[in-house]
Amino acid sequence: MVNYKFENGKFVIKDYQNAKTFANFLPAISGIDGKPLWAFYANVGQAMAGFGVNNKDTPITPFDSANLAYQNLSTRSFRTFIKEDNKVFSPFSSMIETDTLIIGKSDVSIIEVDNDIKYEVNYSTLPHRKYAGLVRKVTMTNTSNKKRSFEVLDGLPIIFPNGLSNYCYKELVSLMAAYCEVEQLDSNHPFIKFKTSTADNSIVEESNSGNGFFTVDQNNNLLNSIVDLRLIFGKDKSLINPLGFINKPYHELINSKQQTENKLPCAFTAFEVTLNPNESYSFISLYGMFDNKDMFKLAYENESFERLSNVSEENEKLIEELLAPSYVKTGDNLLDEYIKQSFLDNNLRGGFPHKIKGTDEVYYLYSRKHGDMERDYNSFQIPSRYYSSGQGNFRDVNQNRRSDLYYYPFVKDYNIKIFFELIQMDGQNPLNVKPLIFKLDGNIDAILAKISSPIKEQVIDLVKGFEPSQLYTLLKDNNSLLSDNEDNIFSAIINECSQQIQATFAEGYWVDHWTYNVDLLENYAAVYPDLIKDLLLNKEYKYFYSPVYVEPRKEKYCLINPTKVRQYGAINLQKAKEKKEKYNIDINKTNWLHDTNGNIVKTSLLNKIFSLIVVKFSTLDSLQMGIEMEC
Repeated sequence: MVNYKFENGKFVIKDYQNAKTFANFLPAISGIDGKPLWAFYANVGQAMAGFGVNNKDTPITPFDSANLAYQNLSTRSFRTFIKEDNKVFSPFSSMIETDTLIIGKSDVSIIEVDNDIKYEVNYSTLPHRKYAGLVRKVTMTNTSNKKRSFEVLDGLPIIFPNGLSNYCYKELVSLMAAYCEVEQLDSNHPFIKFKTSTADNSIVEESNSGNGFFTVDQNNNLLNSIVDLRLIFGKDKSLINPLGFINKPYHELINSKQQTENKLPCAFTAFEVTLNPNESYSFISLYGMFDNKDMFKLAYENESFERLSNVSEENEKLIEELLAPSYVKTGDNLLDEYIKQSFLDNNLRGGFPHKIKGTDEVYYLYSRKHGDMERDYNSFQIPSRYYSSGQGNFRDVNQNRRSDLYYYPFVKDYNIKIFFELIQMDGQNPLNVKPLIFKLDGNIDAILAKISSPIKEQVIDLVKGFEPSQLYTLLKDNNSLLSDNEDNIFSAIINECSQQIQATFAEGYWVDHWTYNVDLLENYAAVYPDLIKDLLLNKEYKYFYSPVYVEPRKEKYCLINPTKVRQYGAINLQKAKEKKEKYNIDINKTNWLHDTNGNIVKTSLLNKIFSLIVVKFSTLDSLQMGIEMEC
């Protein structure tokens, strides 16, 4: 019977596979010195639905929309097969009442007790590393009163080579499989990659990046890897019954020749273990994306069982540090935890403000668009770089920064500047708000002297316009070419740059977006009442410009019949195209309103507010009750 409870700071669902289906995600926060990985889970099978880096187009395992994920998760995601006395059973495949799902702020766990075996799995992402990865820790315990021997397969039926997009997997997988190869299988460190570039052009390049995995047990023994799905499932193309595992003795199975190219691999770990009554055995698998085999080597040479065992605690510490401003103590512990979780969820939309060390610059980290499995229409971006921050929609970012001044007073008018400058002359605003970039407006000759080639030339090119994650990743990953600490060089360059707002029109206009700017003003007045006059009168504000306009009412109102008035064609894309071509405007870049002399139009915040009031007042409905949905 399904049961929900909150226990030891975690949300616990008993009999989770029979509970109402839902999807969730791990936070994708790895610290300013770590590279994040996105991961989604659901209360089906072994929970983990799909994970990868950057976005849905660079998955390590398939990203499915929620409805498809619920159908595919039990067979296409993590599986476990345990053989005892020639009988095979699979934990989490029977939807029994003892199945338990435990959700933390930074990890997720599942537990099942069946066939006198307790099987515990914990998932968390890697923090503070040079590579992005998912850590899966498994503990199996013999709960019977007799000594037992097991043969075990645990892992993924599908793992992608780096570069296989979700689209190509679902539409062109037969073609893409021909490019695939697995290296280093003999050492049980499989590195899955494309042999060459896959673009349909005359330039063919070697592919160096890949996805890799390996497994170590509690004794730091490296376990066997299987990448050939045929060895496990035999002729069962449905991937339901592991016929190969059932019909072959263990040692024959692991010593069989595996196909390592021209097909999509699996990622299974194989081992034998004998357990006394109440004895446990643990192993940890790391699945990740690596820029090259040297980076993968760094991972498997440094990630011991002990170190990987601490990953969940490292993540929890990192998250708790970020949530410190939201700490409250009431008479209701559940309320205290709810506030922290809400704080985390909201800041994942708006980002966590960070003051870059050695500078006065404020920058938002860890933000992401809400492109989860249930909102599959959104294309999220979580750059797998240090100082990671992704794009978001105007409203989502704005509304989740409204209260930041109460928690982070150092933000001051940072967000007012961003979101009021993005207001257009017609009162509309762009949808897509990107992480701000820095552009060089000082001199970095002395700094460049501390950087050796070839990254010196890359830095010179990068400072024309860069996200902090791009520069810091370049410096940190190549710190052997620096004569000073990467943090010192990074902050020195930042101090010679200025921040630039980045936004694009994207998909359309929404009638309520501007209203969240009012909240920014009210909160600023509450925290800095003595600075209001300076804010309103003494700083210059620009107007965002887009060639896409909302048509006047006479152009978009029409009669369907004598009694039905409708609004169609609110945006004329042909007119927008003509304006783009006439003024040479790139709609995918940030554009500002210019006057007839070619100068950027600038005004005070007070003037911008006044013009916004006039525009919005003109869009009141005929009864003067509210602003109409214009488009």
